[in-house]
Amino acid sequence: MRVAPKWVIIGLMSVMAALIPALASALDIPDTIGVKLARCFADVIEAGDTLCISHINIEYDTSTVASIDTVTTNYIIRLMQSNTELMSVVPPIYPGTLSNANKEPAKGYGENLVSHYLDAATVVATGITPGATNLSIRVESNPFADPPTDVTGAEQSALWTTTRIDLFVMERIDTIVTQWNLSQSTDIALTESISGRQVLTAIGESYMALAIPNLSLMAPIIYTSSVNPPSVSSGTGSTSTQTDLEDIWEGSALENAFDALSTLFPGVPKMLSRTIILTLVLIAMSGFVKMVTGEVPGSNAFVFVSMIGVGLPGGTLLGLAPLALAFIVVASLVVTAGYKIFMR
Repeated sequence: MRVAPKWVIIGLMSVMAALIPALASALDIPDTIGVKLARCFADVIEAGDTLCISHINIEYDTSTVASIDTVTTNYIIRLMQSNTELMSVVPPIYPGTLSNANKEPAKGYGENLVSHYLDAATVVATGITPGATNLSIRVESNPFADPPTDVTGAEQSALWTTTRIDLFVMERIDTIVTQWNLSQSTDIALTESISGRQVLTAIGESYMALAIPNLSLMAPIIYTSSVNPPSVSSGTGSTSTQTDLEDIWEGSALENAFDALSTLFPGVPKMLSRTIILTLVLIAMSGFVKMVTGEVPGSNAFVFVSMIGVGLPGGTLLGLAPLALAFIVVASLVVTAGYKIFMR
């Protein structure tokens, strides 16, 4: 009997030795794999976009979790339109410290949240229609993992909903964290109550940044702080208030007196003539203040502000001075009085 050459035997042994570790590290079939719930939302960031959020479960026993790679390496979550894949993502890994490092949610296994976001342009290009029944979520082993393993969970239809995203997300978080804490000796907290409002904790925000990117734009109410685009609207100005003040004495004896006095300033607009008259009255009052108190209006900030700062707005309300002039003068007096009182 002929014996194979020694170099052939050594070569075959080398090939087998190289294959054994690969075969040993092949991904085990999980105890549970699939999608528990999937919902799609329309118009979440911009008009016409779509967000699908899925509650998944990829569960292994403790000893298996300790020996396999993370969920982000081993699995992908696919958004399907009939038999066509629109987008695939990897599940997130809980970013905090676990009291039991090989139990759910260690390495991202167990119950989890994932999302697929399609902007308005992609929605149009792919022909997605809100309410359509041809969207589904599929959990599969990563075909690019080394070594590749064919593991596929049951496909779940992604149903459309008009539920508020914040309410849906907080409900899913409560369900998931309750399950996580069954395996952990120290409870995990992704939410907390602040002033009677349920919001994400710091670690909750970190987790949601992985699970549902840009959630703070879609549901800012569940964040302790968030940045929202400013709401800008154009206003329409009018001079109706000024006109009403100017016409306050219309038809009265005082109006006739103003008209008579305005003849002292020919060619001057009626309102300006009233302002001149008001100014003369304030000067007369200043003289009276000086005679009674000995203070010269202007040398004492209190007298100065009282005389002009009260007299001019009061005169404006009585239709004796333009509203714009009163605003400018009073603003200037407030600054001047503040300087005199606090800076001198």
